[in-house]
Amino acid sequence: MLKGSWNNLLKFRESAKPRKSKPQSKLISIARKLHYAHKEAEARAVYEKIIESYSRGDDDSLPLIAPYRTGIEFWNLRFSHQHKLAYLTIPKNACTSISNSIYELEFNHPFDSSGDKYIHQFYRPKGVQLSLDGLDDYYKFAVIRDPIKRFLSAYRNRVIFRGDLESAIGLNKELPISPSLNVFVVHLPTYLAASQQLELHMMPQRVYLNGKLDAFDGIFPLENISELAAKLSLMTKCEVKFGRYQTGGPAVSLSDLSADSFERLLDYYDQDYELLQGYYTRSAIKSQFAAAK
Repeated sequence: MLKGSWNNLLKFRESAKPRKSKPQSKLISIARKLHYAHKEAEARAVYEKIIESYSRGDDDSLPLIAPYRTGIEFWNLRFSHQHKLAYLTIPKNACTSISNSIYELEFNHPFDSSGDKYIHQFYRPKGVQLSLDGLDDYYKFAVIRDPIKRFLSAYRNRVIFRGDLESAIGLNKELPISPSLNVFVVHLPTYLAASQQLELHMMPQRVYLNGKLDAFDGIFPLENISELAAKLSLMTKCEVKFGRYQTGGPAVSLSDLSADSFERLLDYYDQDYELLQGYYTRSAIKSQFAAAK
């Protein structure tokens, strides 16, 4: 049903002029709640409405999850065309740091973050790629992270420090908006259904990677991010350093998880551990959890 719209979407995005965005929050909220209630067909129908509205030009932003939940690949890439680099962003995997570096490589000066300027706001209107076609001569790379450790980082920064649940839509009034870690895990589907920001930061990495590691020229575990900096420095003949961003929030570690919460997260990120097994394994994180306890 959406084939024609999607075939023209990239061309439309490139030529589109700024326009007023119609509120999509209600539809997005409905779609999210249907998804987490396991009503996939109904959720897909709502996401298709959102996509159609966007492709007609009624809205100037598209929820990144909409393509995936309608069976379409999406690649949220940030480019340095000058250096033929294509970076796939995955929230909570140093994406703010790397995005700033990509910007500086492309424009030859740091991003101006004064006032309310924000690197992701700069890149967000650039949209998503529906295909990697035409990027054969680009160095395509992504940074990955242990799924449960990424979740803990997102909880610390987005739930506790940034208070994303304060703006949650339709959250059960009996649930706290600043939940303890284990309460949050127990009610994770309900919280994700109520907050688009949390969903984006806690969705399995498999979603952003489209389940394909072999689509990239380089996959870098977060623990080895210095290797990525060295690689980019060599390729671009520019000194690349990654600053530290999004570090706010109290310390949260594996030891703060209950045994039940840990098992729930293993289940939630099951497909991540399957996809990333060459880098992160269930057995490794289980050993680390046991040692932490």
